[in-house]
Amino acid sequence: MIQGRREGSEKVVILITDGQSNAQRHLTIPNAQELKKRQVKILVFAVGSYIHGIDEMVKVASHPPTDHMFRVKTLGEFHEIVRLILT
Repeated sequence: MIQGRREGSEKVVILITDGQSNAQRHLTIPNAQELKKRQVKILVFAVGSYIHGIDEMVKVASHPPTDHMFRVKTLGEFHEIVRLILT
């Protein structure tokens, strides 16, 4: 075991958001950078047809964002993605 996880497994954070952070906004990107330094993969799911703060989400997602950031129009679409992942 390495830090409470199986050897060879990944640490992953899934962020589900409808827009730019609104609490302690100044810490969002630095906290994400710290997680990435610790080899944590960050997947960002942006829910909604218009997303304010997309630039912040791109900076939070792991690199490259094209592989780690996903947009869905409704929460129902997100639930469908989760269902597919679990099956």
